[in-house]
Amino acid sequence: MKYLITVVISLLAVQAFADTKAYKGLKNGGEIVLTDDSCIIAGDMQRAYWYDGEGNTESGCWKKDGRTIYFKWNNGGESRYPRKKFKIANQW
Repeated sequence: MKYLITVVISLLAVQAFADTKAYKGLKNGGEIVLTDDSCIIAGDMQRAYWYDGEGNTESGCWKKDGRTIYFKWNNGGESRYPRKKFKIANQW
């Protein structure tokens, strides 16, 4: 049973990494993560999320916008970061 659980967790972890395009570290110990999943609330954007070292998290959408990455968060907030601040996880 332990072996089966380990295999399932490993497969889920590989899939989660495969969907990650880029990420950026946050000062409080978390990250902003850009995925290649389609965003439900904005068809021309892809899914993003962030989390911090205190366990807070938020989901939203992202898209490339010139030299920046534009975010529209589910809580109604918007933000923008320079593209060069993100580390590529898979080929962009």
